[in-house]
Amino acid sequence: MQNQDKKHHTDNDEISIKELILKTQEYIKVIWSKKIGLIAVSLLFGAGFALKAYLKPTTYTAELTFMVNQDDGGSMGGIGAMLGQFGLGGSGGGASNFDKITEIARSGKICERTLMDSATIGGTRDLLANHIIRSYEMHEDWQEDTVLVDFLFTKPFAATKQYNIALNTLIGFFKGAKKPGIASLEFDEKSTILKISTTAIEQELSAALTKSWYDKIQVYYVLKSTEGPKKTLEELTHKADSIYLLLSGAETGLATGSDKLGIITTYDRLPTSRAGRNLQMYGAMYAEVIKNKETSDFILKSETPYFQKLDEPRLPIEEDEGLGLIVMTILGMIAGGFVFSGFVIGRILWKDLMQGE
Repeated sequence: MQNQDKKHHTDNDEISIKELILKTQEYIKVIWSKKIGLIAVSLLFGAGFALKAYLKPTTYTAELTFMVNQDDGGSMGGIGAMLGQFGLGGSGGGASNFDKITEIARSGKICERTLMDSATIGGTRDLLANHIIRSYEMHEDWQEDTVLVDFLFTKPFAATKQYNIALNTLIGFFKGAKKPGIASLEFDEKSTILKISTTAIEQELSAALTKSWYDKIQVYYVLKSTEGPKKTLEELTHKADSIYLLLSGAETGLATGSDKLGIITTYDRLPTSRAGRNLQMYGAMYAEVIKNKETSDFILKSETPYFQKLDEPRLPIEEDEGLGLIVMTILGMIAGGFVFSGFVIGRILWKDLMQGE
């Protein structure tokens, strides 16, 4: 019984495969019978793809690679742990440094500072945001917007409605909102090398954006990484100065009291004894604060993040290589052939379905 069922199942499979092959041959014959339409649609799609490639503006990608000499624990974690031994506080480490750099690089604050930086492009010095507006002819898209008609940034970091709307548009264009922006950041976990790049339709604009973006990332990251330790060092410096004044006063009091010891009375010895005791106490306090201050200063200098550039964009920049007109034409013709074939097969299936009903 099992052999019969197995044979019946095999026969059904063979029939299904046979039917599939026959159906495919039938479809191919029908499509080929309409070869004029197939060729026409394929050529039409090929021409469309080629035209799109031809009209696509030339772009230039400026890349900059760099490394950060920092442990995975983070400078804040390392400094905080060592300062904690002296009762000076400090914060622990958090996410990896490279995750922090990525988040900082894509933050609105850094993007704004980059766009509000100035650069000379095409002989004109202006804010990078204005260079982008002119290069990409954004005013054409803003003509129907009563707020942004002919808008240009006159100064950075202005708190106006026009400024905020235009800035949000440019930040989305720069880092990407719903679609990829002109700026990108990559990180190689094996080599711990970071690469930032900007793709623009002008060489100078692309290079200026990439260099400015790197500078803003570096300054902000180093500033925030050392903010706590710097504050601790400032507090130790202030404390050392205060104790030094007390120590100087105690030294003066001891010297004054010693000069008066010609008149020997117990009462006259009292200020001198106090000054000596204070001098000893302030001296010990001052020595301890100075030790902590020097330790804090050493740790701050040794663990301050150091950015090292490996490669940076230099003009002239080679234009980005696309797929080319020939490749795009071939891809278009293939796409057109699939679209036409799908349409023909769809009609056949629909007709069979209607007849079956």
